[in-house]
Amino acid sequence: MLDVTHDTNSEARPLAVSASIDSYMQTFTPIRAFLPSECQWVFHWLWASAIPSLLGHETIRRIRLVLSDGDSKIYTPFDSVKEKLYPSAIHGLCSFHLITQPLQKLPMRGKDKLEVKKMIQT
Repeated sequence: MLDVTHDTNSEARPLAVSASIDSYMQTFTPIRAFLPSECQWVFHWLWASAIPSLLGHETIRRIRLVLSDGDSKIYTPFDSVKEKLYPSAIHGLCSFHLITQPLQKLPMRGKDKLEVKKMIQT
């Protein structure tokens, strides 16, 4: 799983976080990376160069499932290198993001955005 979070550092850089499950069904975080931006070229570099360098080509060839939100800037670069670098992997969209992101974009009438965000997080 790969996602990007914000407001984690004084430079306001996006933080890419990945999570994985090992053979004992335990989760771990193999990669955390401050990104220069959220441009598509950054995610292409991440999928094509950074992750293979950090985890090794043999490891990434064993990946079976990659989850991301519906942001095409994240999954389009993955799809472009999947066949060559991640041949065993399929790409899936995270159902949490598919549900909550559209809800956060709804117009607010008489509701504070923070109140709506709290409702979505529960």
